[in-house]
Amino acid sequence: MKVFSFLLATGLKLDVCIYASMIKGLCKGEQQADAIELFNKMDENGCPPDSITYNTVIKGFLLKNEVSKALEFLHLMTGKGFAADDYTRSLFMDSLRSTNVSGTMKAQLREFFGIQS
Repeated sequence: MKVFSFLLATGLKLDVCIYASMIKGLCKGEQQADAIELFNKMDENGCPPDSITYNTVIKGFLLKNEVSKALEFLHLMTGKGFAADDYTRSLFMDSLRSTNVSGTMKAQLREFFGIQS
């Protein structure tokens, strides 16, 4: 988050690509809380997230096996008018095969994506 603060202090106008790159780095560094904080600041700073940014956050949660949080962001994403495209769907498919994901969560994913059991 120091880099973000530095960039803002320079007066640089951050675009969605810069935000998405920073969020991706935070997620890879297993700093999801900071990634979400930055994600939330996007709108505040006049740069609404796009579908790529949503997918980046979703992927970050799934990498940590936090399927319920990823599903929350999926619903948030579609609620903002973005479609769950093939890439989004592929992110969740591994979760359906995982033994670490509850049956309830798998059922929710199947329902969302219209997958028969």
